[in-house]
Amino acid sequence: MIGRLLDMAASLLVYALAATLVAEAIVAAYLWWAWGLDAQKLARMVAAAQGVEPAEAAGGETAPDEAPPEEVSYQAVVDRRARLFRDLELRELALTNAIAQLAFERRQLAESEADLAGSVKRFQTELAAVKEGAEAAGREVVRSTLQSLQPALAKQQLVEMLEADEMDEVVLLLAEMPASNRGKILAEFKTPEESQQLADILRQIREGAPQAPLAEQAGNRLDEALSILR
Repeated sequence: MIGRLLDMAASLLVYALAATLVAEAIVAAYLWWAWGLDAQKLARMVAAAQGVEPAEAAGGETAPDEAPPEEVSYQAVVDRRARLFRDLELRELALTNAIAQLAFERRQLAESEADLAGSVKRFQTELAAVKEGAEAAGREVVRSTLQSLQPALAKQQLVEMLEADEMDEVVLLLAEMPASNRGKILAEFKTPEESQQLADILRQIREGAPQAPLAEQAGNRLDEALSILR
């Protein structure tokens, strides 16, 4: 009787243990599915239960390899500064050469302008001399012609010149004419108007016209130029 009770108790214990194992398996399967457990998570849970820090947690997430910043050597810095200094020297040299070339070209231009001004002045002087010679030759021809004409006809030619506002030319013709010929021509100025013209002619001859007024004008222009320079 006692043996049968023991057998029944042992059977009940076996059934209880089997039921417990089945229940635990069902609970573990549910948790596995509900929590999304995998081998890595399960390992972390076991390690935590045992009080051990997982290797991944201790080491942290593995960061991708990063290349250490390249260190610039002192010699590289010195070389770079030397190149910059050399570039500055070359630019300064180029600028100095450009300034010197510009100054040289300006001197050449000034010399060329001076030469040109001298050439123009000489040409103007020669042209004025040619013009003056031609005018003197033409005036001499006119004077000789007037001297060869009858005094009345010569006087009429001079009157026409006066009416054309050529007083200076009339004065020059009469001033350089022999006194005898000049006297005969001037004696033909008989009307009051002609007498006034004769008086004007004699006054300008006495004043040295037209050379004297021209010389006075040139002197005035020279004085003005000197006053500006002062």
